[in-house]
Amino acid sequence: MTIDFMSKRRLSKKASLTADAIEAMMAGDGSATAAAERACVAELKKFGLSETLAEATIAIYGTRWREALLDETFGPYVLIFTFKGKWPAVDAFARKAFGIANNADLRVSSALHEVLNAALLEGHCYVPLHSAVMAAAGLLKLSGSVTALLVDALLADQKYPFELDGSSIKRVLLRSIADNERLIADAIRLRKLQTKAVELWQPCGGVDELSPEQLAAVMLIQSAGIGVVTGGPGTGKTTSLQEACLALDPREKLALCAPTGKAARRMTDATGQIATTIHRLLKYDPRRGFLYNATNPLDLDVVIVDESSMLDIPLAAALFDALRSHTRVIFVGDVEQLPPVGPGAFFRDLIASETVPVVRLVRVHRHAAGSWVAVNAPKILAGEPVDFTERPDFEFWETTGEATGLGEVVGEVLEALYLTGVEPQEHVILTPRKTPGVPGSTADLNAQLQQRFNPSGQSVDVGMQVFRVGDRVIQTRNDYDRGVMNGDLGVLTGLGYHKDRVLGAEVLVGDITPRKIAQAILGVQPPASQGAYRAATVSAFARMVERLEAAKLPVADPTAVENQPRTVIYSKKQLYALQLGYALTIHKSQGSEWPVVIVICHSCHSGMLTRKLLYTALTRASQKVVLIGDKAGVASALAAVRDDSRRTLLRSRLCAE
Repeated sequence: MTIDFMSKRRLSKKASLTADAIEAMMAGDGSATAAAERACVAELKKFGLSETLAEATIAIYGTRWREALLDETFGPYVLIFTFKGKWPAVDAFARKAFGIANNADLRVSSALHEVLNAALLEGHCYVPLHSAVMAAAGLLKLSGSVTALLVDALLADQKYPFELDGSSIKRVLLRSIADNERLIADAIRLRKLQTKAVELWQPCGGVDELSPEQLAAVMLIQSAGIGVVTGGPGTGKTTSLQEACLALDPREKLALCAPTGKAARRMTDATGQIATTIHRLLKYDPRRGFLYNATNPLDLDVVIVDESSMLDIPLAAALFDALRSHTRVIFVGDVEQLPPVGPGAFFRDLIASETVPVVRLVRVHRHAAGSWVAVNAPKILAGEPVDFTERPDFEFWETTGEATGLGEVVGEVLEALYLTGVEPQEHVILTPRKTPGVPGSTADLNAQLQQRFNPSGQSVDVGMQVFRVGDRVIQTRNDYDRGVMNGDLGVLTGLGYHKDRVLGAEVLVGDITPRKIAQAILGVQPPASQGAYRAATVSAFARMVERLEAAKLPVADPTAVENQPRTVIYSKKQLYALQLGYALTIHKSQGSEWPVVIVICHSCHSGMLTRKLLYTALTRASQKVVLIGDKAGVASALAAVRDDSRRTLLRSRLCAE
C-alpha cells in the first residue's frame, strides 16, 4: 500500500490512514527545531553525550537544562534512569558540565542506585551490603574502604531512597521496593483470617464432576480471603476456575485479571466473563500512575488473578494497594514457570511462606491424559527422559548437521504445517537465545524466515533492521499512550509515504486470527468460502496479508476486551520499538499460548538450556509441539537445574508475626 502524504484530502478518500494518523506520523518525524535547542544539543554533545541522549534531554528539560537537571533528586545522573544512559558517559558529563566531585553525595548515591537498579533488572530486590559497596566502588573508581564510608553516610541519611535491612547480614535495597514488600505482607496478613462460609459445590452447568483437588480449588476460590491455586498443564486449573466463577455468589462484585493481554483474553474465553490486564483494571496512566490506589480503591468483593507466576513485586503491591480491606484475592498459576521479568518472585514466595491456603493440582485428567505436553512436562521438571515418538500432537525434527542449518529446518517445518492448513498466526517459534550471529537465535531465525516467506515488497530500513509489509513484528517496550505493550505481536500492514520518503507504518496488533477478524469486521464467513479462499493462494503469509488488507481495520483505541484486533500507527522513529517477530525468545512467551509451538532445543544453546526453560516453552502449546534440535540439547536441558532464585525479603516478611 503506497500513500502520498502531499494531499490529505485525497488521501482520506483512498487510504486507510486517517488525517489524525498522518498528523501523528508527521509530528513524530518533525525535523524543525528551534535554533536555541539545536545549540543546546550541540553543547551537550561537546560534554560527551550521544546525539540521541542529548536530543532526549533537551526535549524534556529544554534550554534551561542546567537548572532543571540540578532540581532532580539524582541531578544530571537522572539521565541514566530516565533515558537509559550509560554510567561512564553520564558520569563524565556530570563531572564536566557541573563540576561534581569524585566523592560528592550526588555521585555516590547515583552509583549506589545504579547498582541496585542493575540488581532489579536481574530480578533481585536487594543486594548484600558488601557486594553493593564493591560494585559502587567499581563505578566510582574509588577504593572499597573509601566507598564503604561514603555509602554508610548515605544510608544514615533519610533523604536518599535507600534502606538498610538486617543485623548480622546487612542488605541494601531501594526504599520503594521495601515499601512494596511491606505493603504486600500487610495486605496478605489482613486477609488470612477472612473466610466466607459457602455451601458444598454442586454442578452449575459446566461439568458434572470434579476431582477432590478441583473441588478443593473451587471451595478455596469461593471462600478464602487470600489463597493460591497452582498446577501444571492438564491438571484442571481452567476447569476449576470456570466452575468457581459459576459458583460464586452473584451478589459479589468480581474482577478477573492477568498480567498480560493474551492471558486476560484466554481467561475471558475460559470463563465467559470479561478479564483485563492488571494495568487496565487499575487504570494505569503513564503520567499519573495507577488511578485506582489506596485513596481511590476499587469497589470489589473478589479478585482472581491468572498467570500469577508473572507477577513482580511492584505490580503485586499496586494491586493490593488498590483493593479494599474486605476484598478477597485468589492467585492462580503454575509455580514451575519461569520467574517474572521484573523484580521478586511474588507467587513463589507466597507459596513457600506456607502462610496462606494453597491447593496444588497434580493429577492429569482424562481429557489431557493422552496429551504429549501433559505427560512429558512433569518428566522435564524431574529431569527424566522424554518420549520422542512421533504422534499427532508431537513431532521431533532431529538435526544432525551443523547448527547453522537450524533456520532451514524451521522453514521446512513451517511449510509442512502450512500444507496442513495451519495459519501463521496460529503458531510460534521459541528459542532460548536472541544474540545475533548465534545459530537458532531469534536474530538468526527472524532474518532467515523473513527472507524465505516475505522476501520482497514495500520495505523500510529501521536501524539495522528491514521491515516489509506483511512481516510479523513484536513490540519491545511499553507504550501506554498508544496501548501497545512489551511483547505484543502484530503484522505490518502498510507504509505511509511523503514523496519517496517513509514517514511511518500501520501495524495490526492483537488476536488477529482470520476467524476473529471475520467476526469483528467482515461478518462470519461460512466454512466453504474459507476453504475456497485458502485454496486460492499459495503462500500462507500472503494469505494473511490479503485477509488483513481486505479487512482494513480502522484505527482504534484498545477495547474493553483484551487483545482485540486494532491498528496502531507508528512514526518512523517509533518503529525502533519493533523487532521482527517470526521467532521469539522463550522468556517473551510467558503468559501466552498458541495452538502450535515450535521449540528450538539444540546443544549449541546448552549454556542457556534448563529444565524450567524447556518446560515453559513446551507448555505454551495448546494442541501440538514441534521440537527441533538434537537429543544432546534436550539432555543438556534436563540435566541443568539452574538456580533461578531471587533475592527478596517477601517470604521472611510474610512469616514474621
